[in-house]
Amino acid sequence: MAYMRKVKNRYYGYYKGYDNKYHSVPLQTSSQSLAKQRLKNVEQLEYEIKIGITEDPSSDKLLYKVLTLEKTVSMFLTDQKNKIRKTTWQRYKESLDELIRVFGPGKDIRTFRKADNAILVDRFISDTKLDMKFGKEVSRFTPSTVNIMLGAIRRFFNWSYEQELIDKLPFKIKLLKIDKSHPKFMTDEEVSKLLEHADEKPHVRDVFLIHMNTGMRLGELKNSTLLPDRKHLKIINTKGHQDRIIPIDPDLVEVYEQVKERNLSKYYITHEFKRIVRKAGLSEEFTFHSLRHTFAVRHWLRHSDIYLTKQILGHSSVTVTEMYTRIPMSYLKNVINIRNNRS
Repeated sequence: MAYMRKVKNRYYGYYKGYDNKYHSVPLQTSSQSLAKQRLKNVEQLEYEIKIGITEDPSSDKLLYKVLTLEKTVSMFLTDQKNKIRKTTWQRYKESLDELIRVFGPGKDIRTFRKADNAILVDRFISDTKLDMKFGKEVSRFTPSTVNIMLGAIRRFFNWSYEQELIDKLPFKIKLLKIDKSHPKFMTDEEVSKLLEHADEKPHVRDVFLIHMNTGMRLGELKNSTLLPDRKHLKIINTKGHQDRIIPIDPDLVEVYEQVKERNLSKYYITHEFKRIVRKAGLSEEFTFHSLRHTFAVRHWLRHSDIYLTKQILGHSSVTVTEMYTRIPMSYLKNVINIRNNRS
């Protein structure tokens, strides 16, 4: 009858083969509970040998022996498919694709060691790509992107541990320290230039106006509805998983309804934003998300209430919102006229 034994802090399974002798197979764990689970595969193998329906030995029956990174990632993504937001799932997939690229699809998930953490981070930081515009090598990932990927990889290893696929976490993943910079918001002059050059495409200009005056994230528009008072919007399925209600200028309600009905793709909107930013001669550091930052700065300047601004933006913590308070108020008053919120 199959049994297990601990040798040098690792468990081994023993089964009786066709030669009526016991053969050992590593259970690849130091956990007794996990070893007992894996012993069931050994017992099944021994039974199939006994009744003559399998060869001896049959590594295919010992599924735990082959636990490649590619296979484990696939298991993880399948498990998470209906548990998290689609965008989060896609971010996980892209991040884990990079993990596979660094270590190879065939690496056994149980062979990761502490030193692999440094290899992973170093590869992410040092990876470059060719900037076609300037004809030179630039960093492939920004520090923020590296942190997003590391966060997804950390979740993957935690899941693998929770599922008892690994005995312990191979290393502690720490995010990169990033210098806190001011949010990329637009001054009145920059907003005027943006909207002026967007006049050629009124339907795009309308999108800019709505987001700059409501602070909605790009993906939140489709999940927003106009409340009966026609002065507020309700947003569901937010990034923070909490519904929130935000005000909207009654003069912009008709524009909002048109924008919502057009349902332009996020790719098209972000592409057009970048194109118009370049055409207007504005800094290419601006992204579509800068419109949300612009709204936030104006709201903070108008109300000087960080908790109210936090509520409107839907931040999970006031600490996130406090980045706007680091901008000198005297500077804001010089470059923003809060009475002219629609530019």
